[in-house]
Amino acid sequence: TYPFAPTRHWADAAPKQPSDSLDAFDADPAGPRFRRLFRAADPLVADHRIRGQLVVPGAVYLELLLAAARRWRPESRAVGLRGVLFLHPF
Repeated sequence: TYPFAPTRHWADAAPKQPSDSLDAFDADPAGPRFRRLFRAADPLVADHRIRGQLVVPGAVYLELLLAAARRWRPESRAVGLRGVLFLHPF
């Protein structure tokens, strides 16, 4: 809660996590390829708009990258990111 809005609001169910949402994995000799299709009603993007355009939040890109790394190398115990910088916000 916030001091200016003490009312609590709880979601009915946990939103689907990006790590559960990789639609496709292609084991290509040039390197793995992952795909995730977003629809306008998808809770990860539904309320994220810039100048009226749906935009995937940067945090979702990072979570999908980590999910892809975990799926590509499931034997790896430690997967992480450091020094992430978004050069163009949109």
